[in-house]
Amino acid sequence: LTATAVLAAVQDGTLDLDEPIATYLPDFKLYSRYEEKPEHKITLRHLLSHTSGLPHEAVGCNGLEPEGTLDKRIRGTRGLWLKCPVGEAYSYSGAGYDLASYVLQVVSGLPFEQYMEKRVFRPLGMLNTTLDQSEVRSNTDRAIGHTIGVAEMPLGQGCFGAGSIFTNATDLAHFMQFLIKRGSKQGNRLFDEPLMDVMLTPHAIRSEEEGYYYGLGAAINQVGGETQMNHSGGTGGFSSLMYWYPRYGVGALVLANRMPHNSFLPNTARRRELINDGRFEACSPEPILEKKQCALKWTGWSEHAPSSYKPEWKEYCGKHKLRFSGYKLKWYAKLVFGLNLDQFTLGVKVFEKDGYLCLRESALFEAFSAVHSRQVDSKLMEAAPGVFYTASGDVLDFSGKDPTWSSYRLKER
Repeated sequence: LTATAVLAAVQDGTLDLDEPIATYLPDFKLYSRYEEKPEHKITLRHLLSHTSGLPHEAVGCNGLEPEGTLDKRIRGTRGLWLKCPVGEAYSYSGAGYDLASYVLQVVSGLPFEQYMEKRVFRPLGMLNTTLDQSEVRSNTDRAIGHTIGVAEMPLGQGCFGAGSIFTNATDLAHFMQFLIKRGSKQGNRLFDEPLMDVMLTPHAIRSEEEGYYYGLGAAINQVGGETQMNHSGGTGGFSSLMYWYPRYGVGALVLANRMPHNSFLPNTARRRELINDGRFEACSPEPILEKKQCALKWTGWSEHAPSSYKPEWKEYCGKHKLRFSGYKLKWYAKLVFGLNLDQFTLGVKVFEKDGYLCLRESALFEAFSAVHSRQVDSKLMEAAPGVFYTASGDVLDFSGKDPTWSSYRLKER
Protein backbone atom coordinates (compact mmCIF):
# COMPACT_ATOMS: atom_id res chain seq x y z
CA LEU A 1 0.00 0.00 0.00
CA THR A 2 2.84 2.42 0.78
CA ALA A 3 4.60 1.52 -2.46
CA THR A 4 1.33 2.19 -4.31
CA ALA A 5 1.12 5.65 -2.71
CA VAL A 6 4.70 6.49 -3.70
CA LEU A 7 4.09 5.31 -7.26
CA ALA A 8 0.96 7.47 -7.36
CA ALA A 9 3.18 10.47 -6.60
CA VAL A 10 5.62 9.34 -9.29
CA GLN A 11 2.77 9.13 -11.80
CA ASP A 12 1.63 12.62 -10.76
CA GLY A 13 5.15 13.97 -11.29
CA THR A 14 5.62 14.81 -7.61
CA LEU A 15 8.38 12.27 -6.93
CA ASP A 16 11.10 10.54 -8.93
CA LEU A 17 11.98 6.93 -8.04
CA ASP A 18 15.66 7.46 -8.86
CA GLU A 19 16.27 10.86 -7.26
CA PRO A 20 18.45 10.73 -4.08
CA ILE A 21 16.44 11.29 -0.91
CA ALA A 22 18.80 14.17 -0.07
CA THR A 23 17.02 16.10 -2.83
CA TYR A 24 13.78 15.92 -0.84
CA LEU A 25 15.31 15.91 2.67
CA PRO A 26 18.44 18.10 2.44
CA ASP A 27 19.09 17.99 6.21
CA PHE A 28 18.73 14.23 6.54
CA LYS A 29 21.97 12.46 7.50
CA LEU A 30 23.01 8.79 7.55
CA TYR A 31 26.33 7.02 8.16
CA SER A 32 28.05 4.01 6.65
CA ARG A 33 31.32 2.14 6.90
CA TYR A 34 31.00 1.34 3.20
CA GLU A 35 30.69 4.79 1.62
CA GLU A 36 30.51 8.53 2.26
CA LYS A 37 27.22 10.43 2.37
CA PRO A 38 24.91 7.45 1.69
CA GLU A 39 21.86 9.76 1.78
CA HIS A 40 23.11 11.19 -1.53
CA LYS A 41 22.91 7.70 -3.08
CA ILE A 42 19.74 6.23 -1.55
CA THR A 43 16.66 6.64 -3.76
CA LEU A 44 12.99 5.81 -3.31
CA ARG A 45 13.57 2.77 -5.53
CA HIS A 46 16.15 1.55 -2.99
CA LEU A 47 13.77 2.17 -0.08
CA LEU A 48 10.84 0.37 -1.72
CA SER A 49 12.96 -2.65 -2.77
CA HIS A 50 14.73 -2.97 0.63
CA THR A 51 18.11 -2.31 -0.98
CA SER A 52 18.89 1.01 0.74
CA GLY A 53 21.09 -0.63 3.38
CA LEU A 54 19.04 0.83 6.23
CA PRO A 55 18.52 -1.41 9.28
CA HIS A 56 15.06 -2.78 10.02
CA GLU A 57 14.19 -0.53 12.97
CA ALA A 58 14.44 3.10 14.11
CA VAL A 59 15.81 4.15 17.50
CA GLY A 60 13.24 4.77 20.26
CA CYS A 61 10.19 4.03 18.12
CA ASN A 62 10.06 0.41 17.00
CA GLY A 63 8.59 -2.99 17.77
CA LEU A 64 9.88 -2.95 21.35
CA GLU A 65 9.02 0.71 22.01
CA PRO A 66 6.04 1.06 19.68
CA GLU A 67 4.21 4.20 20.78
CA GLY A 68 4.99 7.26 18.72
CA THR A 69 4.37 9.24 15.56
CA LEU A 70 5.86 9.22 12.09
CA ASP A 71 7.95 12.26 13.04
CA LYS A 72 9.32 10.40 16.06
CA ARG A 73 10.07 7.38 13.92
CA ILE A 74 12.01 9.56 11.47
CA ARG A 75 13.94 11.24 14.30
CA GLY A 76 15.01 7.72 15.28
CA THR A 77 16.13 7.02 11.70
CA ARG A 78 18.32 10.12 11.35
CA GLY A 79 21.97 9.32 11.96
CA LEU A 80 21.60 5.54 11.64
CA TRP A 81 24.53 3.48 10.38
CA LEU A 82 23.73 1.41 7.29
CA LYS A 83 23.70 -2.36 7.53
CA CYS A 84 24.97 -2.91 3.98
CA PRO A 85 26.10 -0.83 0.97
CA VAL A 86 23.49 1.22 -0.87
CA GLY A 87 21.88 -0.66 -3.76
CA GLU A 88 24.12 -3.71 -3.52
CA ALA A 89 22.11 -6.02 -1.30
CA TYR A 90 18.61 -6.91 -0.09
CA SER A 91 17.99 -6.46 3.63
CA TYR A 92 14.40 -6.01 4.85
CA SER A 93 13.91 -2.56 6.39
CA GLY A 94 10.71 -1.27 7.94
CA ALA A 95 12.57 1.97 8.72
CA GLY A 96 13.19 2.38 4.99
CA TYR A 97 9.47 2.26 4.26
CA ASP A 98 8.74 4.80 6.99
CA LEU A 99 11.37 7.05 5.43
CA ALA A 100 9.66 6.68 2.03
CA SER A 101 6.33 7.67 3.57
CA TYR A 102 7.99 10.68 5.21
CA VAL A 103 9.45 11.83 1.89
CA LEU A 104 5.94 11.58 0.42
CA GLN A 105 4.53 13.60 3.33
CA VAL A 106 7.14 16.37 2.99
CA VAL A 107 6.87 16.72 -0.78
CA SER A 108 3.06 16.45 -0.99
CA GLY A 109 2.47 18.83 1.91
CA LEU A 110 -0.13 16.43 3.32
CA PRO A 111 0.18 14.23 6.41
CA PHE A 112 0.89 10.71 5.20
CA GLU A 113 -2.42 9.36 6.49
CA GLN A 114 -4.33 12.05 4.56
CA TYR A 115 -2.37 11.39 1.37
CA MET A 116 -3.17 7.68 1.65
CA GLU A 117 -6.86 8.47 2.14
CA LYS A 118 -6.98 10.85 -0.83
CA ARG A 119 -4.80 9.01 -3.34
CA VAL A 120 -5.15 5.32 -2.45
CA PHE A 121 -7.98 4.36 -0.09
CA ARG A 122 -10.79 6.46 -1.54
CA PRO A 123 -10.07 5.79 -5.26
CA LEU A 124 -9.88 2.05 -4.58
CA GLY A 125 -13.13 1.97 -2.61
CA MET A 126 -11.38 1.11 0.66
CA LEU A 127 -13.91 2.94 2.81
CA ASN A 128 -13.12 1.09 6.05
CA THR A 129 -9.36 1.55 5.89
CA THR A 130 -7.41 4.19 7.79
CA LEU A 131 -4.07 5.26 9.22
CA ASP A 132 -5.75 7.75 11.54
CA GLN A 133 -5.11 6.41 15.04
CA SER A 134 -7.83 8.58 16.62
CA GLU A 135 -10.37 7.08 14.21
CA VAL A 136 -9.22 3.60 15.17
CA ARG A 137 -9.47 4.32 18.91
CA SER A 138 -13.06 5.54 18.53
CA ASN A 139 -14.11 2.43 16.60
CA THR A 140 -15.75 0.07 19.11
CA ASP A 141 -16.29 -2.59 16.44
CA ARG A 142 -12.64 -3.22 15.60
CA ALA A 143 -10.62 -6.34 16.27
CA ILE A 144 -8.19 -6.37 19.20
CA GLY A 145 -4.67 -7.74 18.66
CA HIS A 146 -3.40 -10.63 20.78
CA THR A 147 0.05 -12.06 21.48
CA ILE A 148 1.11 -14.75 23.95
CA GLY A 149 2.00 -13.23 27.32
CA VAL A 150 0.62 -9.77 26.53
CA ALA A 151 -2.55 -8.65 28.32
CA GLU A 152 -3.00 -5.51 26.23
CA MET A 153 -1.22 -4.57 23.01
CA PRO A 154 -0.38 -0.94 22.27
CA LEU A 155 -2.60 0.44 19.51
CA GLY A 156 0.02 2.40 17.61
CA GLN A 157 3.09 0.53 16.40
CA GLY A 158 5.18 3.58 15.52
CA CYS A 159 5.66 2.46 11.92
CA PHE A 160 3.50 4.29 9.41
CA GLY A 161 4.96 3.39 6.04
CA ALA A 162 5.87 -0.13 7.17
CA GLY A 163 2.58 -0.90 8.94
CA SER A 164 -0.18 0.54 11.15
CA ILE A 165 -2.94 0.51 8.50
CA PHE A 166 -6.24 -0.74 9.90
CA THR A 167 -8.40 -2.42 7.28
CA ASN A 168 -10.71 -5.39 6.73
CA ALA A 169 -10.94 -8.32 4.34
CA THR A 170 -13.39 -6.62 1.96
CA ASP A 171 -11.25 -3.49 1.56
CA LEU A 172 -8.06 -5.48 1.12
CA ALA A 173 -9.81 -7.56 -1.56
CA HIS A 174 -10.50 -4.29 -3.44
CA PHE A 175 -6.78 -3.55 -3.30
CA MET A 176 -5.87 -7.03 -4.54
CA GLN A 177 -8.30 -6.70 -7.46
CA PHE A 178 -6.58 -3.43 -8.36
CA LEU A 179 -3.22 -5.22 -8.38
CA ILE A 180 -4.52 -8.20 -10.38
CA LYS A 181 -5.97 -5.77 -12.96
CA ARG A 182 -2.58 -4.00 -13.10
CA GLY A 183 -3.82 -0.58 -12.08
CA SER A 184 -7.49 -0.70 -13.06
CA LYS A 185 -10.53 -0.57 -10.81
CA GLN A 186 -13.95 -1.51 -12.21
CA GLY A 187 -12.83 -0.64 -15.73
CA ASN A 188 -11.29 2.72 -14.75
CA ARG A 189 -7.54 2.93 -15.15
CA LEU A 190 -6.05 4.59 -12.06
CA PHE A 191 -2.41 3.70 -12.73
CA ASP A 192 -0.39 3.41 -15.92
CA GLU A 193 0.42 -0.24 -16.66
CA PRO A 194 4.16 0.42 -17.12
CA LEU A 195 4.25 1.82 -13.58
CA MET A 196 2.54 -1.29 -12.21
CA ASP A 197 5.08 -3.37 -14.10
CA VAL A 198 7.84 -1.55 -12.22
CA MET A 199 6.23 -2.54 -8.92
CA LEU A 200 5.96 -6.19 -9.93
CA THR A 201 9.42 -6.53 -11.48
CA PRO A 202 12.16 -8.24 -9.39
CA HIS A 203 14.63 -5.74 -7.95
CA ALA A 204 16.28 -8.02 -5.41
CA ILE A 205 16.77 -11.66 -4.45
CA ARG A 206 15.33 -12.21 -0.97
CA SER A 207 16.33 -15.83 -0.45
CA GLU A 208 19.25 -18.07 -1.33
CA GLU A 209 16.71 -20.42 -2.93
CA GLU A 210 16.07 -19.77 -6.61
CA GLY A 211 12.79 -18.09 -7.39
CA TYR A 212 12.26 -15.76 -4.39
CA TYR A 213 12.45 -12.08 -5.29
CA TYR A 214 11.25 -8.64 -4.19
CA GLY A 215 9.84 -5.89 -6.39
CA LEU A 216 8.62 -2.55 -5.03
CA GLY A 217 6.35 -3.47 -2.13
CA ALA A 218 5.59 -6.96 -3.44
CA ALA A 219 7.36 -10.25 -2.91
CA ILE A 220 7.58 -12.47 -6.00
CA ASN A 221 7.82 -16.27 -5.94
CA GLN A 222 8.48 -18.50 -8.92
CA VAL A 223 7.71 -22.05 -7.83
CA GLY A 224 6.66 -25.01 -9.93
CA GLY A 225 6.54 -22.94 -13.11
CA GLU A 226 4.07 -20.43 -11.66
CA THR A 227 4.60 -16.79 -10.67
CA GLN A 228 2.99 -15.71 -7.44
CA MET A 229 2.92 -12.16 -6.04
CA ASN A 230 2.54 -11.91 -2.28
CA HIS A 231 3.27 -10.19 0.99
CA SER A 232 2.84 -11.13 4.62
CA GLY A 233 3.36 -9.32 7.87
CA GLY A 234 2.69 -9.17 11.56
CA THR A 235 2.78 -6.55 14.29
CA GLY A 236 0.79 -5.38 17.30
CA GLY A 237 -0.94 -8.73 17.75
CA PHE A 238 -2.08 -8.97 14.12
CA SER A 239 -0.98 -11.24 11.25
CA SER A 240 -1.72 -10.85 7.56
CA LEU A 241 -1.06 -12.60 4.27
CA MET A 242 -2.08 -11.81 0.70
CA TYR A 243 -1.07 -13.48 -2.56
CA TRP A 244 -2.24 -13.62 -6.15
CA TYR A 245 -1.38 -15.37 -9.40
CA PRO A 246 -1.18 -12.91 -12.34
CA ARG A 247 -1.56 -15.68 -14.91
CA TYR A 248 -4.88 -16.88 -13.45
CA GLY A 249 -6.25 -13.59 -12.11
CA VAL A 250 -6.99 -15.11 -8.71
CA GLY A 251 -5.73 -14.48 -5.22
CA ALA A 252 -6.54 -14.82 -1.55
CA LEU A 253 -5.94 -13.03 1.72
CA VAL A 254 -5.91 -14.01 5.37
CA LEU A 255 -6.21 -11.64 8.33
CA ALA A 256 -5.90 -12.71 11.96
CA ASN A 257 -5.91 -10.77 15.21
CA ARG A 258 -3.23 -12.94 16.77
CA MET A 259 0.51 -13.09 16.20
CA PRO A 260 1.87 -15.66 15.60
CA HIS A 261 -1.07 -17.60 14.16
CA ASN A 262 -0.85 -21.24 13.05
CA SER A 263 -3.49 -20.83 10.33
CA PHE A 264 -0.79 -19.25 8.15
CA LEU A 265 1.48 -22.30 8.19
CA PRO A 266 -0.36 -24.55 5.66
CA ASN A 267 -1.24 -21.75 3.26
CA THR A 268 1.79 -22.10 1.00
CA ALA A 269 0.97 -25.70 0.11
CA ARG A 270 -2.79 -25.03 -0.07
CA ARG A 271 -2.58 -22.11 -2.48
CA ARG A 272 -0.45 -24.12 -4.90
CA GLU A 273 -2.93 -26.98 -4.76
CA LEU A 274 -5.68 -24.64 -5.96
CA ILE A 275 -3.69 -23.97 -9.12
CA ASN A 276 -2.16 -27.38 -9.70
CA ASP A 277 -5.41 -29.36 -9.47
CA GLY A 278 -6.73 -27.51 -12.52
CA ARG A 279 -9.46 -25.64 -10.67
CA PHE A 280 -8.47 -22.39 -12.41
CA GLU A 281 -7.72 -21.69 -16.04
CA ALA A 282 -5.08 -19.25 -17.21
CA CYS A 283 -6.49 -15.92 -18.37
CA SER A 284 -3.23 -14.20 -19.34
CA PRO A 285 0.32 -15.20 -20.27
CA GLU A 286 2.79 -16.10 -17.57
CA PRO A 287 4.64 -12.87 -16.62
CA ILE A 288 8.12 -12.46 -18.09
CA LEU A 289 10.27 -11.34 -15.18
CA GLU A 290 13.42 -9.34 -15.93
CA LYS A 291 15.96 -10.27 -13.26
CA LYS A 292 19.32 -9.11 -14.61
CA GLN A 293 19.71 -6.16 -12.24
CA CYS A 294 18.68 -7.93 -9.04
CA ALA A 295 20.60 -7.17 -5.86
CA LEU A 296 21.63 -10.25 -3.90
CA LYS A 297 20.41 -10.99 -0.39
CA TRP A 298 22.78 -9.51 2.21
CA THR A 299 24.88 -12.20 3.88
CA GLY A 300 27.67 -10.11 5.40
CA TRP A 301 30.70 -8.04 4.52
CA SER A 302 33.70 -9.94 3.16
CA GLU A 303 36.01 -7.08 4.19
CA HIS A 304 35.00 -7.20 7.86
CA ALA A 305 38.19 -6.81 9.91
CA PRO A 306 37.65 -7.03 13.70
CA SER A 307 39.45 -4.34 15.66
CA SER A 308 42.06 -5.22 18.27
CA TYR A 309 40.76 -4.73 21.79
CA LYS A 310 41.43 -1.39 23.50
CA PRO A 311 41.45 -1.02 27.30
CA GLU A 312 39.04 1.94 27.16
CA TRP A 313 36.38 -0.38 25.73
CA LYS A 314 36.00 -1.99 29.15
CA GLU A 315 33.25 0.54 29.94
CA TYR A 316 31.12 -1.04 27.17
CA CYS A 317 31.48 -4.58 28.54
CA GLY A 318 28.71 -6.24 30.52
CA LYS A 319 25.14 -7.41 30.08
CA HIS A 320 22.58 -5.06 28.56
CA LYS A 321 18.83 -5.44 28.23
CA LEU A 322 16.88 -4.04 25.31
CA ARG A 323 14.37 -1.41 26.42
CA PHE A 324 10.80 -2.66 26.34
CA SER A 325 7.75 -0.45 26.92
CA GLY A 326 4.14 0.15 25.89
CA TYR A 327 2.92 -3.40 26.53
CA LYS A 328 0.78 -4.59 29.46
CA LEU A 329 2.09 -8.05 30.27
CA LYS A 330 0.29 -11.00 31.82
CA TRP A 331 1.54 -12.11 35.25
CA TYR A 332 3.50 -15.10 33.96
CA ALA A 333 5.28 -12.99 31.33
CA LYS A 334 6.30 -10.49 34.04
CA LEU A 335 7.65 -13.38 36.11
CA VAL A 336 9.63 -14.86 33.23
CA PHE A 337 11.12 -11.49 32.24
CA GLY A 338 11.95 -10.76 35.87
CA LEU A 339 14.04 -13.93 36.11
CA ASN A 340 16.40 -12.64 33.38
CA LEU A 341 16.66 -16.10 31.81
CA ASP A 342 18.67 -16.06 28.59
CA GLN A 343 15.98 -17.81 26.51
CA PHE A 344 13.27 -15.36 27.63
CA THR A 345 15.16 -12.05 27.79
CA LEU A 346 16.04 -9.76 24.89
CA GLY A 347 19.55 -8.65 25.67
CA VAL A 348 23.20 -8.70 24.65
CA LYS A 349 26.48 -9.46 26.38
CA VAL A 350 29.52 -7.41 25.39
CA PHE A 351 32.89 -8.83 26.41
CA GLU A 352 36.58 -9.18 25.53
CA LYS A 353 37.73 -12.48 24.06
CA ASP A 354 40.99 -13.45 22.32
CA GLY A 355 42.03 -9.82 21.96
CA TYR A 356 38.74 -8.59 20.42
CA LEU A 357 35.56 -6.92 21.61
CA CYS A 358 32.77 -9.44 21.10
CA LEU A 359 28.98 -9.56 21.32
CA ARG A 360 26.53 -12.36 22.04
CA GLU A 361 22.75 -12.05 21.78
CA SER A 362 20.39 -13.85 24.16
CA ALA A 363 18.70 -17.01 22.89
CA LEU A 364 15.36 -15.20 22.46
CA PHE A 365 16.79 -13.52 19.35
CA GLU A 366 16.20 -16.81 17.54
CA ALA A 367 12.55 -15.66 17.29
CA PHE A 368 13.72 -12.72 15.14
CA SER A 369 14.92 -15.09 12.40
CA ALA A 370 12.63 -13.56 9.74
CA VAL A 371 14.66 -10.34 9.62
CA HIS A 372 17.67 -11.08 11.82
CA SER A 373 20.25 -13.82 12.35
CA ARG A 374 21.30 -14.30 15.97
CA GLN A 375 24.81 -13.09 16.76
CA VAL A 376 26.92 -15.42 18.92
CA ASP A 377 30.40 -14.33 20.03
CA SER A 378 30.63 -12.01 17.03
CA LYS A 379 33.91 -10.06 16.78
CA LEU A 380 33.38 -6.33 16.42
CA MET A 381 34.99 -3.80 14.13
CA GLU A 382 35.16 -0.14 15.22
CA ALA A 383 33.75 2.14 12.49
CA ALA A 384 33.89 5.35 14.56
CA PRO A 385 34.56 6.10 18.25
CA GLY A 386 32.01 4.02 20.18
CA VAL A 387 30.44 2.55 17.00
CA PHE A 388 31.01 -1.14 16.26
CA TYR A 389 29.96 -3.44 13.40
CA THR A 390 29.55 -7.21 13.25
CA ALA A 391 30.33 -9.00 9.99
CA SER A 392 26.56 -9.19 9.39
CA GLY A 393 26.32 -5.39 9.40
CA ASP A 394 24.50 -5.06 12.73
CA VAL A 395 25.66 -2.08 14.76
CA LEU A 396 26.45 -1.63 18.46
CA ASP A 397 26.49 2.11 19.12
CA PHE A 398 27.71 3.71 22.34
CA SER A 399 28.40 7.11 20.76
CA GLY A 400 25.09 8.79 21.60
CA LYS A 401 22.98 9.54 24.65
CA ASP A 402 21.25 6.16 24.40
CA PRO A 403 23.44 3.14 23.54
CA THR A 404 21.81 0.90 20.92
CA TRP A 405 22.08 -2.54 19.40
CA SER A 406 20.50 -2.96 15.94
CA SER A 407 18.67 0.34 16.62
CA TYR A 408 17.10 -1.00 19.85
CA ARG A 409 17.95 1.09 22.90
CA LEU A 410 19.93 -0.61 25.68
CA LYS A 411 19.94 -0.40 29.45
CA GLU A 412 22.33 -2.14 31.81
CA ARG A 413 20.99 -5.13 33.73
